[in-house]
Amino acid sequence: MPLIQSSAHTSSYLSANLKTRLHTARTHILEHWQLDTTWLDAFKQHLEKTDVVSVDVFDTALTRSVETPVDVFALMEECLITHYGAEYEGFAVKREAAERAARLTAWQNYQYQEITHQSIYAELERLLPNTSCKPESLAALEIDIEHHVCLQTPDIHHALMLAHQAGKAIVFVSDMYLSGATIRQLLINAHYTAPLDLLVSSETLHTKADGSQWQVVKDKYGPNSRILHIGDNSHSDVASPNKHGITAYPYFKARSVARNGGPLCPAIIPFSIASRVAHLTQASSVTKHTAMAQLGTTWGALVVGAYANWLAERATTIKAEHIFFCARDGELPYAAWKTMGLGDKTHIPSSYLYISRKALNFGAAALTCRSDYLSPAALETLTQTYKPNTIHSLLSRIGFEDSSPIMVQAAKQFGSLQTTVFWNDQPGLEKFKTFLQDHAAHVYARLCLERDNAIAYLCQQGLHNGPVALVDVGWHGTMQTSITQLLRYAGHTPKIYGFYCGLWNPAQRNRPAAGWMDGAFGNDFIPDAAQYALRNAVPILENLFAASHGTTLGYQNQNGKMAPVLASSDIETAQHNHIIKPFQQATLTALGHLTTSGQYLTLSTADLTLTHAFAALSRLALCPTPSERREIGALQHCGDISHTHYVPLVHTSFPQNIPDYASELNKSEWPIATALTFWEQCSENQKGTLSHILWHHFCHYDARTQAQFQ
Repeated sequence: MPLIQSSAHTSSYLSANLKTRLHTARTHILEHWQLDTTWLDAFKQHLEKTDVVSVDVFDTALTRSVETPVDVFALMEECLITHYGAEYEGFAVKREAAERAARLTAWQNYQYQEITHQSIYAELERLLPNTSCKPESLAALEIDIEHHVCLQTPDIHHALMLAHQAGKAIVFVSDMYLSGATIRQLLINAHYTAPLDLLVSSETLHTKADGSQWQVVKDKYGPNSRILHIGDNSHSDVASPNKHGITAYPYFKARSVARNGGPLCPAIIPFSIASRVAHLTQASSVTKHTAMAQLGTTWGALVVGAYANWLAERATTIKAEHIFFCARDGELPYAAWKTMGLGDKTHIPSSYLYISRKALNFGAAALTCRSDYLSPAALETLTQTYKPNTIHSLLSRIGFEDSSPIMVQAAKQFGSLQTTVFWNDQPGLEKFKTFLQDHAAHVYARLCLERDNAIAYLCQQGLHNGPVALVDVGWHGTMQTSITQLLRYAGHTPKIYGFYCGLWNPAQRNRPAAGWMDGAFGNDFIPDAAQYALRNAVPILENLFAASHGTTLGYQNQNGKMAPVLASSDIETAQHNHIIKPFQQATLTALGHLTTSGQYLTLSTADLTLTHAFAALSRLALCPTPSERREIGALQHCGDISHTHYVPLVHTSFPQNIPDYASELNKSEWPIATALTFWEQCSENQKGTLSHILWHHFCHYDARTQAQFQ
């Protein structure tokens, strides 16, 4: 099958908006690139002892304006859908699968060297039979898009100018399925001086990866030539040349991000390009602060901006008279609402509401109890334990002081106030429920106080008046249920509409009491198993959206006004200052620019849709990079209403026993990130067993995300 090169016909597939976005990305990268002078100074020293400079092409001499190379296929899919319609939905995943199939076919035929572009499209033709666009035209479109996304890496261009001035021979060496003619033209377009010496694995049938390409290089320049190789792959560009007597000088700045899981579709394009631009133009020294700020500029702007736009549209539809952003996860959406001027656009006033499960659900529990009886539902609320809690902790959160008689009685009955209770310890849990039932009068009195204070605060804030919107992250609607029940108990007829990032299936049982609820990225009518991307995003959203203040413990009267009582936590304060605050500030800065000018870097206001946001959310949740697992994964998360147990989002200690692996995943707040961390740590001998465990754990995930563990 002949390979058709880029043509005017294939160029016409790219929309004006897409061309503009890619041009903007290229321009911004080249204008804001900071030369790595430290790397270049060391290169000059290497150059003195070198006769030949060998340079890797992709992610070294050339870089791309998309986050990961396979996003080129997402760009293709967008072009194809625009021109041919829905028949090309899912094209990007099929193009990726075709390459895997071509490599498998080559191995089965004992061809261990590089495959060709033609062989990939031969496989793709089997995956896409009888489609509108012929395989040779699809191949040409891919090459055309590569021309739009590939650009010069300024550090390498500068280094090769120095090498040329010093009279050194220069050769480009690439393990790549594209033809030499295509790669040569990409290099020339990136202003590398012609004529170019180029060795491409698809033509030499030798690779850097297996080491055979280095003999080709030596044969070309002589066995005694002193060769210096520059590249980004730790094996192909460092270990392999070293093994064959060639000095390696790695260059990692332009290395692409590996996103082998999560969505690969047109919706990911805004995040992909914005993220790549931010990565390539950042300072050479990246700190946790700058990494989180970069995430805010890209991921944060898309997710928070789209969520705020959705809130404005839905609140307008229901004719809300007020919109309440709930503590603490509503802090960032509230700030975005104000930054984007959505209050003025919708004419809906807004305010911040200090609530929590503890502050509301305990008060609502009183509605089903008497002084001599605690209902089963109330006992469930009072004994809810996400992590093992001590008797002391559980009684303290009800409101009992250390010197109270019930504490004294508990110490005697349980042997110690430090005795722990956990949800999967049924005998211990039932014993504690019986203890509370035996002291129903004291417990009920505390719940009534919580009830009355909560009602006073909610009415003070105006939740009993007119249709109002309630904004929170999610997930079961229990707080909306409690608010509605408390206000009805007080004689009001509340009209509360809940807006959430998502809802789980159990939220359905709360709908009769809670009222109307809706989710932006998922809802309770979607099976929970199908919401695996959102499930992995839960701790990310809950932490990165959160305010700096502690959780709301309850309410008290201060000078005739009900005020929230807030917990304090050194852990939460520290991580907010060092991790969350830089993210939130960058998010709001980006949204401010988008609001005033309609454009920020490569993002536009048109990108702030739920479709684009969910693609970005899913990519981070299902395929986080090592740096994202380190920075975000280090966040200490507390999912327990006692607010006493903090665990990192990502577990980093590899279990000693393989069976414990599944247990660790079940306990992890961010299971896919924990799995990826463990996968990196395990030996090759362990991967077979772990792959089997992971398949069972993630069997309901999409095949692309599962393939990260093969």
